[in-house]
Order: sequence, then structure tokens, then C-alpha cells
Amino acid sequence: MVTLENKIPPPVVMAVVAGAMVWSVDGRYLQGGGVAIILAALAALLAVAVIGAAWLSFRRRRTTVNPLAPATATALVVEGVFCYSRNPMYLGMLLLLVAVALLGGFGWQWLGVPIYAGYISRWQIAPEERAMAELFGADYQAYCRQVHRWLGRRSVAG
Repeated sequence: MVTLENKIPPPVVMAVVAGAMVWSVDGRYLQGGGVAIILAALAALLAVAVIGAAWLSFRRRRTTVNPLAPATATALVVEGVFCYSRNPMYLGMLLLLVAVALLGGFGWQWLGVPIYAGYISRWQIAPEERAMAELFGADYQAYCRQVHRWLGRRSVAG
């Protein structure tokens, strides 16, 4: 079912999931107390930094930031935050959802985090990866062998 692939902008998906997470706490927000608020603020700041750094990397390489048209990419970006995540913008959005969940305490809203990750992995990242493989071939495959989809570098046996 490819009809959903690259159709809904990831920030919209994140906003819908965040809205459902907030709705799920039934008016009892900020249940986690001061520590949760501090952790949520740190997660949100890290998210904004990661998203901003990724966006700047795209701009420096003069390639598209449009997630709905991955086939229009003109450069394979592998530096900066892309050394640690093949999808730092989506990772940043995931961190924003973690911040929302932290503010709600420890209830149903935490389901939003894996729901977002699963949706984005299937309907956004998978088609982007196909497009990148087609556009950049062996360079992209080598990059995938070095950097995880969400977070982390792979050890390269030498």
C-alpha cells in the first residue's frame, strides 16, 4: 500500500500524534513534577538543535528539505548530525514527542512515541531510502552501512 508514502508532511504527523498525546492525559498535564519538566525542556531543546543542525546541513549542500519529494535531492548529506543519524529531523521530532510525553507523566501518551516512529519509518523513511539508493547508489549504501536509521554509528570491521 504505497498510497500513503510521502503524502503527509512529517511535522503534520508529529503534530497529530502530539495532539492525541495531550488529549490522552485528560486535563491532568504536568503530572511528572519538576524533574519531568526539566527533562522535557532538555529533550525539546535537543530536538530543536538537532532539527536546526540538519536543516542547515541541507541548506549548505543546496539540496531539498522537502520530505514529500525525496527524489529531488541533489546531494547526499552525510556530515554534521548526519554522521550520527540518517534521519536527524525525524529523530528531533521524536524527541519533541518524548518531551510531550514527559510532561504528561507516565500514561497512555507514551504510546505516541512508538506510533510516530513506526509510521515515519514505514511511510516516510522507507520511500526516502529507496529514492536515495536510486539517486546516490553505492555512496548511499556505504553511508547506510556506517550510520543507523535513527541514531548511532556502526562499527566498521577493519
